[in-house]
Formats: sequence, structure tokens, C-alpha cells
Amino acid sequence: MFRAFRRYVILQIMDEKDKPIRHPWLEVIKGRGWQNPTHLLLDVLEPMAALVGQMLWLVQPIAGIFGSSNELRDLAEILDKPDGIALLHQQLDDEIGTDGL
Repeated sequence: MFRAFRRYVILQIMDEKDKPIRHPWLEVIKGRGWQNPTHLLLDVLEPMAALVGQMLWLVQPIAGIFGSSNELRDLAEILDKPDGIALLHQQLDDEIGTDGL
């Protein structure tokens, strides 16, 4: 039982790692043409990304009152990864999808 559960978790992590994650707030940034200021902000935050990610985990329950809990959780997960800032840069550089805003 434990072994099957363990395999499931490993496969789930591998599946999440392989597929690109699209965040709605990135599409809003692209739609408004805020890519350059966002790139600058990410460059400034890069040395402190893990600290900012941990602070977002603390603020996330409070943000749930205002309805933005999921967005903060997504951002905190990205910033906690070692290559999170690079992934955000890459997703900002990608073209806007056809489903757009």
C-alpha cells in the first residue's frame, strides 16, 4: 500500500515537472504590456527570491480573505524553486496564447 502510494507521488511530481504551467496573472501582465517592468522587478528580487517566497507563504492565508490566495500560493511555489525566477523570465518572453484576454 505504501509503496503504491509512493510511486503515485513520484509519477505525479514528474508529470507536474514536465508540463509547462500557465499562470493567469502572467497573461494579464503580458496583455497590459508590463513585461519589461516585470523583468526588472524579477531581477531585483532574484537574490531574495527564497525569502520573498517564504513571506508569501505567511501572507497567503490572509490573502484568502480577498480571494487572491491561489495566485500568491502559485508565486510562492515558483519563488521557492532554485530556477523559479528563470522560469518566470521564460514564461514572460513566451508569446501570448491564442485564447488570450
